[in-house]
Amino acid sequence: MTKDEYIAFLEQQNMQYYKEIQQLTYEKGFLQGRLMVFIQQYPSLSMVIQRGGKWLKKMQEGGTQ
Repeated sequence: MTKDEYIAFLEQQNMQYYKEIQQLTYEKGFLQGRLMVFIQQYPSLSMVIQRGGKWLKKMQEGGTQ
């Protein structure tokens, strides 16, 4: 594989990854929108969205409530 072929291969891979990232970003936004509609329709569930992974380290090691 020559240098030019390798560069073309990398550009092709880059385009593929870019398309996948665009699709995942769209799906994430779509699902977040659906979740917000669900929360608005059923406020009695009183769900609170917490940002952060693993429940924000289990609510900063204070446990989940």
